[in-house]
Amino acid sequence: MSSLGVQPILEAVFEQLDTLLPKKGIETAENLRKELERNLRAGLEAKLQSLNLVSRNEFEVQQAVLARAQQQLQDMAAQITALETQIEKN
Repeated sequence: MSSLGVQPILEAVFEQLDTLLPKKGIETAENLRKELERNLRAGLEAKLQSLNLVSRNEFEVQQAVLARAQQQLQDMAAQITALETQIEKN
């Protein structure tokens, strides 16, 4: 999951959570904060893993492969058109 850049997202969520929940004071508030963080982390990680996400790098590689394939297709279509024109002339 770290290859997907999910860890920074989770850290940002828990930093915000940390600012919202009391840090000091009653022991039960601290226990609540820790339990909530643990449960949220587990739930978010499970959900994000089920989304079939790809990394930015993987996306960019596939985008380049697609661009090359589209260019090859255009080149072949032009070659076919040229060949058809030659056949019609003969």
